[in-house]
Amino acid sequence: MMPTDIQEVFHVVKEVINVCPEEANLIDLYEAGILDMARKNDKRPAYLKMYVNDNVVKNIKGVDSKRDLYVILRIPRPVVDLITSPIIQKPALIVPEIITP
Repeated sequence: MMPTDIQEVFHVVKEVINVCPEEANLIDLYEAGILDMARKNDKRPAYLKMYVNDNVVKNIKGVDSKRDLYVILRIPRPVVDLITSPIIQKPALIVPEIITP
């Protein structure tokens, strides 16, 4: 059964990265090759069409019990700026000084 709760998904992603990082893939939607997109209107829902590897399509159309987990993760721009800024110290990377008597 596929995880549906966001915390379960994060747990699965973390485990995959720790156990077999070569099996996990991150795809930047902007670099993947977006074919078409449209916002929601009265006649249809919003959609996004993009190029993917044929193996992705085969997997998604395959048997439920053998289907991989695909998620779209949004990282807010302020977080990206914080993480990638050469000026701002990243809180997760600050190592406290250990003072010994």
